[in-house]
Amino acid sequence: MDTRESLSSIATYVERRLGRKMMLYCAGCARNDWPKWPSVRLAVEMRIRYLHQITRILVEGYGVEKAKEWLEERSHVLERNRVLRDKVPRTAIRHAASIADLEEILAAAQAFVRP
Repeated sequence: MDTRESLSSIATYVERRLGRKMMLYCAGCARNDWPKWPSVRLAVEMRIRYLHQITRILVEGYGVEKAKEWLEERSHVLERNRVLRDKVPRTAIRHAASIADLEEILAAAQAFVRP
């Protein structure tokens, strides 16, 4: 995970492609707003940084609409998500408790783009 790029520029990239609501949902933000507690902010930042990587992979591979479909796991892309099994990607990102959880989702995105 590249931590050199500012959170602001990463969030802007993701928001422009997925929309604010999807980005904040995936990040785990309550009521679609940035968290106020520093410990919560660290978890949110981690999720957004991984969401950024996942979004880039999907957008470069298939475009914005397919990226959104994969994250929402709409029925016609379900069969190609073998790595995450029965998890909806956006919900898996939101509830990721560790970097290992996020790495699993990143691997699923990579597998989707490069079957």
